[in-house]
Amino acid sequence: MPVPEATSAGVATARDYYDSEEADNFYATIWGGEDIHVGIYEESRDIREASRATVDRMAKHLGSIEGKHVLDLGAGFGGAARVLAREYGARVTCLNLSRVENERNRQLTREAGLGDRIAIIDGSFDAMPFDEVQFDIAWSQDAILHAPDRRAVLDEIARVLAPGGGELIFAYFSFRKNEARTIRSALRPLIGGAVDRLPGKAIDVVAIVATVFGVATSLGFGAAQINAGLEQLFGFEISITHRLLIVAGITAVAVFSVASGLKRGIKILSLTNIWLAALILAVTLAFAPLEPILRNLTLRVGDYLWSLPSLTLATASDNSGWSAAWTTFYWGWWISWTPFVGLFIARISRGRTIREFVCGVLLIPTIVTFVWLSIMGGAAFSVARAEPDIIALAQQSPGLSLYTMIEAIQPGSIATAVAAIATILVALFFVTSADSGTLVVTTLQAGGDTDPPLAERVQWGIAIGAVAAALLLAGGLGALQAIAIAAALPFSVVLVAMIAGLFVALRKDRPPPA
Repeated sequence: MPVPEATSAGVATARDYYDSEEADNFYATIWGGEDIHVGIYEESRDIREASRATVDRMAKHLGSIEGKHVLDLGAGFGGAARVLAREYGARVTCLNLSRVENERNRQLTREAGLGDRIAIIDGSFDAMPFDEVQFDIAWSQDAILHAPDRRAVLDEIARVLAPGGGELIFAYFSFRKNEARTIRSALRPLIGGAVDRLPGKAIDVVAIVATVFGVATSLGFGAAQINAGLEQLFGFEISITHRLLIVAGITAVAVFSVASGLKRGIKILSLTNIWLAALILAVTLAFAPLEPILRNLTLRVGDYLWSLPSLTLATASDNSGWSAAWTTFYWGWWISWTPFVGLFIARISRGRTIREFVCGVLLIPTIVTFVWLSIMGGAAFSVARAEPDIIALAQQSPGLSLYTMIEAIQPGSIATAVAAIATILVALFFVTSADSGTLVVTTLQAGGDTDPPLAERVQWGIAIGAVAAALLLAGGLGALQAIAIAAALPFSVVLVAMIAGLFVALRKDRPPPA
């Protein structure tokens, strides 16, 4: 595209300045040698440390950028680009007009071993040498302030950025509407400024209560499953006392994880979960009869698609038996997880369109669930047909079902090893639930701050564990089921209002007809 004459002259003047020996020596020595941008001096008077604080402050507002393509405008020596690539997992293209600075950037990038993740381009950001829709994120600290025509720069940014709509409801309002990452933000189209006053704060309180009791319910069930595994492996007697000790252990690990942050503790544990689950699935598939598994997969997918419409609209004639113990309870349990799962996914889904989100969180988990339940369920059917007595054992002690099936499929040392892995997996699943839930609760309490104070994270982590322990002491399984339903009821009303708020906002956001 043609560049206006005034802009071309401004670019030439800026390039001459930044390529000069005086400017290069000043930024390389006095300014710290990594960045040439403005720093944040809240915690340190050192220029290099203050410049790094600016990068971390900006990166915090992006959510997860792992694998995203970032365009760093006016990259200077590339300090921010190396941080984003090394510590946040992004791919970065540096666009900078100073050839001298770019050469130093290339040298520092090679020394850091990041040449495969960072590209350095000579050029001006008011006429970018890139195709359209190429980058996920545009990053600039203060360079755009020096542009002769800032509107031209913003037009170029819009041209090269891929369209992004954020995450459904939570991320839509966080990223598209620049709202705080809270539940009440989704109701602004309905109640306006009241979301910032008492009504809005009450909505977040309801969400916090639902999340705390939803995660505490999960911890209670997890303690029972882990206790059964330890009894199978080590003769660790199944009792309330031991379950309380397990809850305390899970809580301690979860508090340590949430104190480590999203990128380190929570991410590492989540990836460990995935690999351990895949390992158990592969071992079961390798040793169990294949024919029942394949038959189970095809039949159950067909049953699901056939029964989904009628089951979606079905209502029980009373609130006893199966409906109370399973249907109503699971509805409540899942609804109580809505604030926690929704806000957590929102934090890691920036840059996705609504269509991508729907496919990602509906289709992919459903497919994974089909595969998991078909393999594990098919293997269980095979065991039950061969040894019918196992059915009665599973009914008496549901927590032992998995370990009994593993022992029947492949007895001996392999069964022991798989049982140990399964116990670790269950423990880690509930640890990641507790630490993620704690992070969401503290974010809500802090008014949407994605990096809430460490003391608050620790306090809420311990509080969730204490609630789980209290429910176990109060009545075990029955208390857990009752509190999950009770916590979900008020939030279900909020959930309906949030859906209405989303539709109102989407209608306002719809572009006018051509």
